[in-house]
Amino acid sequence: NQVDMPVLFAAISAVFYGVGDVLGGVGVQRSSRNGAAISMAAVANITSVVFLTVFVSISPPEAVLLGDVLWPALAGLLMAITRPLLYEGMARGPITVFAPGFGLTMIAIPTVIGPLIGESLSLLEVLGVIFAIPAVVLLSSQDGLPKIEEILKSRVIGLSLLVGTNIGIAGIFTSQANPEAGQLPVLIILGMGVVVLTPVARIRSGSF
Repeated sequence: NQVDMPVLFAAISAVFYGVGDVLGGVGVQRSSRNGAAISMAAVANITSVVFLTVFVSISPPEAVLLGDVLWPALAGLLMAITRPLLYEGMARGPITVFAPGFGLTMIAIPTVIGPLIGESLSLLEVLGVIFAIPAVVLLSSQDGLPKIEEILKSRVIGLSLLVGTNIGIAGIFTSQANPEAGQLPVLIILGMGVVVLTPVARIRSGSF
């Protein structure tokens, strides 16, 4: 069913994305050295680029327009900044607060901006996002519901909102690429991460 495929892909990617985030956070925690989050993000991008280069060489894009390169490049630059922050947030924790916070923000941003770029939402879709808000609050509550002043002072929640906003905007940038470009836009996004993060990791930590 063509309608169900995006839902299936979203569920599968969310599982892999979530596992990858946790592993990144654990790696930063166990490393406990300066620049660990940046190095972790750089290695993750390098690994992904190697895999996707093979994939794109086997299944090349049908057509590539200028927008299929420029929009993913912008998304890649934004994600290069965001990925170390994501791993840092997962390492700093608690994960039960950070992950739901950036997850909700990540889905709320496209939901708000979507209608502005011509993607209308049904009433059920809007209700889904609204109902997600109390769900995230309940997931994030450890010893009771958080107070407003605690939310405003929390470095974890602030970081989760920043990460979620950046990922949401990067997702919108990526959506501007044409389907005919295949996996090339994703390769460009991850390639930008390699270009930006690898030298920064070297400078920040003194080694790679």
